[in-house]
Amino acid sequence: MPDQFGAAQRASVYRWVLWQAIVAVLIALAWSAVSIKMAYSALLGGFICVIANAYFAYKILSCISAQASSRMVWNFYQGETIKLLLTAGMFFLAIKYIDLAALPFFSAYLGVQLVLWIALLVESNRA
Repeated sequence: MPDQFGAAQRASVYRWVLWQAIVAVLIALAWSAVSIKMAYSALLGGFICVIANAYFAYKILSCISAQASSRMVWNFYQGETIKLLLTAGMFFLAIKYIDLAALPFFSAYLGVQLVLWIALLVESNRA
């Protein structure tokens, strides 16, 4: 059976993940004007969000087809649960074992998360 989620839609999802990575790097570059510690803190915070969202996108897109539609809801909840656990685990490890600057770390995470919210608005207006 044909894929319900075409190549253009898949590319759009991964393009937004790429935008998240770009925003993480840009935020880290901005913080690098202050210090290296703030730059790597921002990069780490941003990429925690990117990695978790990339996993979720992969998980959801791996099951979207006419044959797998019955598994879609299960994969959504499973993907979201693992995404949240990944995020929490990466936050825990980063905060416990890495000397971070809190403001750049959390601001980059939120800045990258904002890209996802913008993506949802843009894509919903296209539909």
